Amino acid sequence: MRTSRFAAFVVGLSSLALLGSGCAALQKAMGMKTDLKDKPVSEIHGALAGGVKALCPGTQAPLILSAKLTSGEILVTEGAGNGKVTWDSFHIQGQGAAVDPEGLLTLDRDPRTTRGQPAHLAIQVVGQQVSSALDIDTRYDCAYVANFNGPSGHSGQDGQQGGSGQSGQDESSSGDYAKPGGNGGRGGSGQSGQSGENGIKGDDIEVAVALQADATRPLLQVRVHSTTQDHDELYLVDPKGGSLKISANGGAGGNGGHGGRGGDGGGGGTGAPAGMGGDGGDGGDGGDGADGADGGRIKVTVSPEAKPYLAALAFENFGGGGGAPGSAGAHGYGGSASSGNQGRDGRSGNDGRRQGRDGRAGPKVEIKTAKLAALF
Repeated sequence: MRTSRFAAFVVGLSSLALLGSGCAALQKAMGMKTDLKDKPVSEIHGALAGGVKALCPGTQAPLILSAKLTSGEILVTEGAGNGKVTWDSFHIQGQGAAVDPEGLLTLDRDPRTTRGQPAHLAIQVVGQQVSSALDIDTRYDCAYVANFNGPSGHSGQDGQQGGSGQSGQDESSSGDYAKPGGNGGRGGSGQSGQSGENGIKGDDIEVAVALQADATRPLLQVRVHSTTQDHDELYLVDPKGGSLKISANGGAGGNGGHGGRGGDGGGGGTGAPAGMGGDGGDGGDGGDGADGADGGRIKVTVSPEAKPYLAALAFENFGGGGGAPGSAGAHGYGGSASSGNQGRDGRSGNDGRRQGRDGRAGPKVEIKTAKLAALF
């Protein structure tokens, strides 16, 4: 009886583990999820969660699909739809947007793919001639961020703790057979923390801003080009409610690693006389903080038509902060001894020797006005 109960307990744990790992096949078998295989579908409909109709480029929203069966029953997708239908029941092709295997839709961040037209999804039930379409409009009154910051330096690794010393061997302490106890071993010294890595300088960037004439509202075309990486990013910004922050800040310096603690000395063994306690190990030194990097150079060229809307753009090219030095490793304690011959405590390590220097801000942002053709 005990064996069978244990076996049932193990099977139960295995089932829970499979459920926790998202085993779709088992969840379907238990009725927790379902697909549309062998379920005759008459029509499908799609929508974004929360009734969202338009998205900013590069942003995401959960997709919800509902399938109406020929019986009249309506089944809804898992996730945001709170239904049971798995996403492998559908084949989805996107133009200007993509949907991941869990039903999360991402609008293309390149504004050229959706400018003047909505993003489009073509949705089909797998294995059935039932399809539908969904259009998602694009909005441009968005809070964009163009990040051309230099990476921060990694912090130094902490020093490892020193190992404890072995205790001395206990011996007999009476009569003619009395023997001296063994001395405890010394604790190992903690390792020093490593120094942090320096931050990386912010990119040098060139920004072009032009006006896209629109029948209903003006839009700013913005191209940000990194001369450091030879990389472009494009934005379409509605200056009424929209904004774009362009940053080329220097990366922060990494912190120094902390020194490792010294190991404790081993205890002295009992005997006649008792053994001496081992000395504690010394703490490791903290590592040095690394230097922050300088901000990059930002040059802006704006067309005369776009200049009145330039307040929608903000620029940053701060220097990165210096890393902090690592703290000293604590000393190990001397090992105990029954006769009072306790080992000495080790020495504490030293704090890291230096705080990293802050990086310098980049040069003042240069802004000039010049005639520009459409950027894209």
